[in-house]
Amino acid sequence: MKRTRRRKMRWRLRGRSRRR
Repeated sequence: MKRTRRRKMRWRLRGRSRRR
């Protein structure tokens, strides 16, 4: 469970940096 939560946050931070 901890591994999936960290992976979901990673792609979320990447999407935000790409939009900026």
